[in-house]
Amino acid sequence: MGVKPGDTLLDPMMGSGTAPVEACLMGIKAIGVDSSPFCRFMAQAKFDALTINPEDLERFMGKAEILFSDFKACPAVFDQQKALFLEKYPEIEKIEWEKIFNMLFLAFLDSDGYAQRSNRKTHLEYFQSIFERYSAAVKKIAGVLSHFNMIPAQAIPAQGDARHLDIEANSIDGIIFSPPYSFAIDYLENDLPHLKYFETNIPKLSETMIGMRGKSLKEKYGLYLEDMEKVISECSRVLKKGRMCSIIIGTNDNQLSKALNIQKEAVVGLHKVVTEIGKQKGLVHVRSLPRQIVGMANTMRQEYIVILRKQEGQIN
Repeated sequence: MGVKPGDTLLDPMMGSGTAPVEACLMGIKAIGVDSSPFCRFMAQAKFDALTINPEDLERFMGKAEILFSDFKACPAVFDQQKALFLEKYPEIEKIEWEKIFNMLFLAFLDSDGYAQRSNRKTHLEYFQSIFERYSAAVKKIAGVLSHFNMIPAQAIPAQGDARHLDIEANSIDGIIFSPPYSFAIDYLENDLPHLKYFETNIPKLSETMIGMRGKSLKEKYGLYLEDMEKVISECSRVLKKGRMCSIIIGTNDNQLSKALNIQKEAVVGLHKVVTEIGKQKGLVHVRSLPRQIVGMANTMRQEYIVILRKQEGQIN
């Protein structure tokens, strides 16, 4: 994509923030946007893991049971959980306390998910093991960054709407994102136990999550295409001339053939759909790379990396 250290990368549908994290480790400034406040929180915790002092985090290793009890006893919204944590541990340096809280609370939410899916361990045991794993990862990251004298670039996670980006036109050096397969997977339902800490108005949130709007699958698909047109239009607007936009996208042929009442062979792949939308928005198709999907054979077996480039003469 030609993105280099010092440039700015955008992921307008960042999910848990993988692409922005990888970018800032390469010295590339990263901006990540997601409509889910839980996803924004996960991304922030990942960014924090790159700069947090491992020794500060290890100070809490012996307090796992107390921390777990505190989180469990107060099923309050996120901001209240943060306030209670700061009140209980006022000795933590101001610059570090929020990073530490984010790591600990993500470990709690992560363990909650494991506990709901499996009874091999108790919720507390999952929390303890996940906290230890997080702490070990932070220590390894710090060691690698120190050894290679690396300083992560700035990363900005934001909650927002990819259809209406609060970003200046012609300011981004590269865009990469994977649109949610929301009409195939209900991300809102999957994250509901965690979202309750961050958002009380779930119906309102569903209106900002692409692929969730509509009732029938056919209606959802139609609205999904409308939303993707707006997203790609915004990508073209904020992208600098001559720079690349990569979209990783797959198609559930079986599902769409039933929803649209057409033969499976007649279903147009979403990689072709976004390519055509891109052309309408001033993005030239460079190439599409097929990629096999592991673990979703019942939903889709292959996705594509669609690489588009903004035309030099495109004016926003």
